[in-house]
Parts: sequence; C-alpha cells; structure tokens
Amino acid sequence: MERWKIFEDKVEEYLKTQIKIPGIVFSAKGKSDSTSSDIDVFYKQAFLFSIEVKLIPAQCGQFVVIEDQGKYKYSERNIPKENSFATEIIHELNKRHGIFGKV
Repeated sequence: MERWKIFEDKVEEYLKTQIKIPGIVFSAKGKSDSTSSDIDVFYKQAFLFSIEVKLIPAQCGQFVVIEDQGKYKYSERNIPKENSFATEIIHELNKRHGIFGKV
C-alpha cells in the first residue's frame, strides 16, 4: 500500500479516536480521486464539511484550465466554482502564455 493511503487511513482513525462527540461521524472516501474530498464529517447523518489529507510532499489543491482562443480559462468541468485564488493563478498563466504552450 502506498504511503499516502496509509497516512489517510491513520488520519481517519486518529480523528475517530480523538474526537468523541455524540453524533459525529468521519467517513473516508477520497482515496486517489482528486475530485472528491478525503474525509467527510457528518453530524447525525447531516454533512458538515470535508477534510483534505495530504502527506508531504503533495499538491494542496488543483483545478483544470483550458485554452480558448490563445488564453487560459477555468474549465467548466471543475467541480468547485472558480475563486479569487484560481482567478489570480490563471491571470499569471496568461501573462506568461508563451512559456507554457498548449495545455
């Protein structure tokens, strides 16, 4: 088993042993699927939030850009909506478009 998989399993187990609030459930689900969060947190079966688990060195986040008429833009196929951080990254990519070429 890869180190990052073992790490994700250990994080889920740690959360389960350290946070003992009645009704709180941790559910690991991401694994190698980068479109899904690693651990979901529920309270009485209602989804609260997700936790990303990253073993160093790892990507802290990712999104897809597409090229459209010589400019990069945020792909509509991304699951999360574009935010100010992604917008700034795309702006910087477009300022240096010739360096990257086709995506």
